Amino acid sequence: MARFVVALVAAILTMASSRVLGAQDASHKLAAMDEFQLQLPTDPQISPDGKKIAYVRRFADPMTDKRYSNLWIINTDGTDHRPLTTGNRSDTSPRWSPEGTRLAYLSDADGKQQVYVRWMDTGQTARITNLEQTPDAIAWSPDGKMLSFSALVPGKGPHIADLPAPPTGAKWADPPTVYDRLVYRFNGTGYLKPGYMQVFVVNAEGGALRQVTNGDFPNGGNEFGPSRASWTPDGKYLIVSVNRHPESDHEYLDDEVYEFNVSDGSLRPLTNRKGPDNAPAVSPNGKFIAYTGFDDRYQGHQTTKLYL
Repeated sequence: MARFVVALVAAILTMASSRVLGAQDASHKLAAMDEFQLQLPTDPQISPDGKKIAYVRRFADPMTDKRYSNLWIINTDGTDHRPLTTGNRSDTSPRWSPEGTRLAYLSDADGKQQVYVRWMDTGQTARITNLEQTPDAIAWSPDGKMLSFSALVPGKGPHIADLPAPPTGAKWADPPTVYDRLVYRFNGTGYLKPGYMQVFVVNAEGGALRQVTNGDFPNGGNEFGPSRASWTPDGKYLIVSVNRHPESDHEYLDDEVYEFNVSDGSLRPLTNRKGPDNAPAVSPNGKFIAYTGFDDRYQGHQTTKLYL
């Protein structure tokens, strides 16, 4: 299956490139504006029946000088290649429901990134969340009734002094921003907001959110990226990789795999070693959990291995 996905992505890339190259003669040389003709397919997701693939198609708009992404779909035999979404917006992370009739995804179609669900037979879409913070790492529950995702729960940040209020009409400088964590900014992200990523669940048809994880720990991911929770087959637990050690700032490569109870948020550690245990994935029968990691020897380069 993995080889098939790689081959399909390569085929889509070839088709996208051929459209650009076919419209130009052999004497054309690559120019700066040609970048706006390039489109990149990413994140292919095969439907449960194995007949369709939904994927993200990234492109750039020469009028706004910005990058966007839409969702596309194609049959596994290469036919019926068409867009599911259009326009200058960010549509990402397509995820098929277990029965294959719906597609959950992230989109900023209404101005701010939210979780959406599309019914594949009618094309009807519904916004599932209305969050102030950006959701990420969506995943379906095994029965297709719930969705899990990660989002930042803002914190107040450290407080060092009480400042007097400015006089009426005065324009003072912004108050200082205080950081008390070793990692306070990151390439591509900038200065990190106070708070921690947490894992939430929501009804797949919309409704109130419920926070599953808690505490001042990056339960839903960190500055290196979100942590996608993996559901157990019975839908009772979420398996998440998180660094909950007291000195996590000093030992940031020390994530463990935890089991969180969806109903009450209680947790149980499943690994305990020096080194990162990341990307847990529960087997379909629930008997095994695969994850990646290594024994941290504090070396400049360490090889990541697959564990079961």
